[in-house]
Order: sequence, then C-alpha cells, then structure tokens
Amino acid sequence: GAFSNCMVLTEMELPETMNEIGAEAFIRCTSLGYVKMPLSLTKLNDSVFQQCSSLSRVTLPTNLQIIGSSVFDGCSSLEAMLIPASVNTMGNYVFSDCPQLKEVRMETGSRLTSMGTSCFRNSGIESFEFPIGIKEVPDYTFYECRSLSVFDLPVHIETIGEHAYDITGITSITVPVGSKLTLIKYGAFWNNHLLLSIDLSNATEGLVIGNEAFRNNQQCLTAYLPDNIVSV
Repeated sequence: GAFSNCMVLTEMELPETMNEIGAEAFIRCTSLGYVKMPLSLTKLNDSVFQQCSSLSRVTLPTNLQIIGSSVFDGCSSLEAMLIPASVNTMGNYVFSDCPQLKEVRMETGSRLTSMGTSCFRNSGIESFEFPIGIKEVPDYTFYECRSLSVFDLPVHIETIGEHAYDITGITSITVPVGSKLTLIKYGAFWNNHLLLSIDLSNATEGLVIGNEAFRNNQQCLTAYLPDNIVSV
C-alpha cells in the first residue's frame, strides 16, 4: 500500500478528487489517529486501515458504497462508527479485533444488502441492528464478542450463520413475533456460558436447526421450540 508501515504518520487529509482508496494503503500505520476522507469517495478497498491501532476518529463520507474486507481489522482504539445509508456492501472481517468498538450504527435508510463473514469478530460490540436488506446473520459475525449481551433479531432475518453467536455475553434468545427465521446453522450459538433461556416459539415459517447449534450452553435452563419445527 501507498503508505503502509508509515509508523509515525499521525494525520491524513485526502483530496476531493479521489473516488477510492487502494488496498492496504495505510496498513500498520500505528500512529495514524485521524483521516479526513473526501465526499467523492465511493470505495474503501481491502485492509485500507488494518492494524492502525491509534485510529480513533473516522467519519465515513456520505457517498461511500463499498467497504472492503478487513478495512478496520485490528483498529484497537476505534470506539464507534456510523455507516452511511449509501453503503451497499461490507466485506469480511471489517471490524474484527476492535476491542474498544462498542457501537456501529446504520444510518436511517440503509441500502446495505451484502455483508461478509466475521464482521465484528472479537470486538467490543454491545449491540447491532441489521438493516432490512440483510436477510442472514453471516457466519462468525459476533464470534468472541463477549460484550454482546442482548440478542436483537429483526423479523426480516431468515438465516443465522455458522458460529454467528459463538462465545458471546447474551443471556437469553427470543425470536420476535412475525419472524421469518427458517434456518439456524451449525454451531450458531456455541459456548454462551451466560445463556439462561431460549425461546424460538415465534419462528412460524418452518424452522430447521442445524447440528450442534446450541452446544455447550451449560447454564441454559429453558428452551421453547415452535410447533412446526422441521428438523433438529
């Protein structure tokens, strides 16, 4: 990348003529704390800010459409992020290994329709609201997100991916009334040692629960399944 491993670089202001930032452009710029991005920017390629451990303030431009894989992976000082409504694609591992990242909000009217795996893996995320264009919680989305204490599943989610909620802090799982959930994949809820109750009774579309989906939840006291469950 153009500025990769520039470890004393602290700030960057990008010109209004730019429409994308190339892959690994600032990877491992460990002193980079602030970047001003132009409104003309539409794409952040893979690993642009990966391991920029001092990056704490980021304002994404309102015309941004694509956030590539691992763009903020390992940004250990990042605390919050607002994703503009214009973004339609997010790659894999976008916010993984961001231990201080507590909040990622989607702007009202979000056009996001594609979201890769492991987006918040091993981050400090406490909650996240999936926009209406996302129909599946991708594999490993909240893997090792121990600060995630609330299971908030929108009615439009149809599938929960493999290990999506493995090793979290959630205490209860309740599928909302009107849920379109039809598939919980292999290992989706492994190792949630604070989980006390599971209520899937509102999943009315014919639910399939994959192998070992709720394995090793040793404190779980109650579980309610829907009447029309297809497979366990």
